[in-house]
Amino acid sequence: MRRSAVIFAALALTGTAAGDETNRGGRYAVQPSDDGFVRLDTQTGAVSHCGRRDGVWFCEKLIEDQTALDRRIAEIAARLDALTKAVAGLAARPPAVAEPPPTPVVERTDFTTRLMRRFYGLIRRMKGADGT
Repeated sequence: MRRSAVIFAALALTGTAAGDETNRGGRYAVQPSDDGFVRLDTQTGAVSHCGRRDGVWFCEKLIEDQTALDRRIAEIAARLDALTKAVAGLAARPPAVAEPPPTPVVERTDFTTRLMRRFYGLIRRMKGADGT
């Protein structure tokens, strides 16, 4: 008799626990507050405070500072538009072609070059012999 009562109680508790787990995946998360409860909409992120006034339940949206949020949204939208235009402008331009590397200067030693070098060398030796 006791054994069946314990099994029945265990089954009842297991069923209650299983029922709680299925309810946790709902749309709203609720936390108690001093004068009601706070409700979070897990799909939209909206936060509401719900309470009872004159026997009627009500829920009011909690908004921090709507004008500041609207201003920030407008700033981000303007920046997004500017970036979109910049990307479109970059996509429309043809890719820049890299300049070829400069060709190395190769000194050719032809007859004239050798003659001039010898001539200047002779002049330097003559100036050095004179001491000036």
